[in-house]
Amino acid sequence: MAIVVLDRVHRTSPTWGRFARVAAVVYAAGQALLGLAGGATFVASDNRLDPLFLPGIALWLLGGVGLGVAMFRAGRVPRTLAVAFAAALPLTMAVGQAGPLIEGAVWLTLAVAVLRSRGRACPAKTGQGVSGT
Repeated sequence: MAIVVLDRVHRTSPTWGRFARVAAVVYAAGQALLGLAGGATFVASDNRLDPLFLPGIALWLLGGVGLGVAMFRAGRVPRTLAVAFAAALPLTMAVGQAGPLIEGAVWLTLAVAVLRSRGRACPAKTGQGVSGT
């Protein structure tokens, strides 16, 4: 759901095009595969769908980097946040058990940035950033 909202917020940007939409679909597909495999493992208590984990993680990683690049180009959020979004999943994997805190912090910061930038044309390109200063 968050990817759909992210796409809708950026859709009005002239640089948010096919590349960004493909990245969003790839990201969502990776999440779907992981959710399907994880859910099946939880419900059935076996690992029948384990082969879906690797492609799910690969799609999630590729989609996340693609979305980070697309957000950087669109300029609707601070560029540092776009870079953080692209780096969040690799950092999450590298850190280990505390990794989901990185992913959660990036998504929370992204939500705040999107909510604050509503109504402004392109805050990152005007030099105003998220805070409007």
